[in-house]
Amino acid sequence: MRATLQALLPLLTQKQDGTHLVQAQKHFAKARKELDGLARGTPGKRLIHPQQIASAVNERDISCPGRRLGVLTGAGGTTRE
Repeated sequence: MRATLQALLPLLTQKQDGTHLVQAQKHFAKARKELDGLARGTPGKRLIHPQQIASAVNERDISCPGRRLGVLTGAGGTTRE
């Protein structure tokens, strides 16, 4: 792997343009907004999105500081304090 990377490095050029970063940040903000909307849910809908469950568990953990619940993370894993 080292030889491959050493062979590729001379072919790379550093870019000063931050356009890609700006586009990625905008995409992330849009995706985050959509996921937050799923976490709130829609009144009257029968389907429950996993984001609603994660949000409810996280809210419960914050409101009950004496309890040691696993907090769901945005990446789908869990954490323990």
